[in-house]
Amino acid sequence: DKRNVLRKSVSVRGELTETACINAGVENCLSMGCPSLSISRERNLGSVLQSKWENVASKLSNVNENVSLKIGVGLPALHNDRENYAKVMDMLLAVCKNHECHFIAQAPYDKDLLLRYASDNVDKEKVLYFREEVESWFEFARSLDFVLSTRIHGGMAGITQGVPTIIIPTDLRIFELVNAMKLPHIYFDDATHET
Repeated sequence: DKRNVLRKSVSVRGELTETACINAGVENCLSMGCPSLSISRERNLGSVLQSKWENVASKLSNVNENVSLKIGVGLPALHNDRENYAKVMDMLLAVCKNHECHFIAQAPYDKDLLLRYASDNVDKEKVLYFREEVESWFEFARSLDFVLSTRIHGGMAGITQGVPTIIIPTDLRIFELVNAMKLPHIYFDDATHET
């Protein structure tokens, strides 16, 4: 019923949160994901992303060439979970063996944690922390071919700037957001499963 939708006035991140609100007696909720999805200045964002996804796929499918993409890697917020931090970092570092990776720190502890874990495999000059400087983060994101992020805002920085992005949710909150917004993602267990 259209009138019912118009009465909904509280935006929540996903279906689980919407259900929790309803169960708590707050029924005017609407699952919409993260507001950052609406900050792109690109009117044809879907078309831009599709074209760039096709370009990335074309580059990677050419097995006769040694292709190196410029990838932004959103570091995981798993500082209290050493086992899962190691799993996801091993996977991300494996991707970086064949590509030019720039690690995006989103918390003050990210850079130190990364360098303690993989200092031999990481160029310290390519570990970036933008603090509150969203515009400079977006400007850098536009220079990338691809973003691989374990955090929602790391992924959204790429998507809103028209950069093909895959998000690897590391917690239920991120999982709920990528599902609500129908963003490209790989389940944590699938991404970190050893073959």
